[in-house]
Amino acid sequence: MDVFIVELSCGSRSNLLNDSEHLKQRLFYPYIDRMTSELENRFSSIGKEVMIGIQACHPSSEPFLCMQCLEKLASQYNIHLVPEEVIAAKSFLSRKGPEAIPDILSVLKLLDPMIFPSMKTISQVALTNPVSSCSCERSLNALRQLHTWLGRTKGKERLNELVVLSIEKELVGTLDYDKVIDIFTQLKSRRHTLIPPPQKEKSIC
Repeated sequence: MDVFIVELSCGSRSNLLNDSEHLKQRLFYPYIDRMTSELENRFSSIGKEVMIGIQACHPSSEPFLCMQCLEKLASQYNIHLVPEEVIAAKSFLSRKGPEAIPDILSVLKLLDPMIFPSMKTISQVALTNPVSSCSCERSLNALRQLHTWLGRTKGKERLNELVVLSIEKELVGTLDYDKVIDIFTQLKSRRHTLIPPPQKEKSIC
């Protein structure tokens, strides 16, 4: 039972370990029901339709470019989907072969925006739509650490840049700081010149 989370007392351990049917009824089935209900609450009906539409954009999926699946995604983002365009895109991509289109990004690169405008937009939505709220939660955690009472005077633009640096710290760690400093110094002169205060005119009286 080391890998399970027990919320309620289940009685004698000897009975649970010896009687497999009792173990299923008291532990296994309740937790399966709990996981199913949590998944249903997490992903609403709209979320399911969006996920089905994103799945239909992937070349290796069974409902690849299925009109019914794509319509659910298109209606959610107000994209006017033309059935003839989907049929033409499916015929065009089928000629390329599975080696040329391994993922959605390759589909996006192959589709011409002049010939397949709605399919191009749907592919972009499928690539940019997050499957979870982890990235949003990470940004809120980073903002909570940066926007303290000591740093209330930071402007919005500076705060946004600091949040991005905090979220992408793995990518920032690979940068060459000396090169960044050289680029920063070449942008413009940031030396402030002191302007003398205006002198008061002497009165004639």
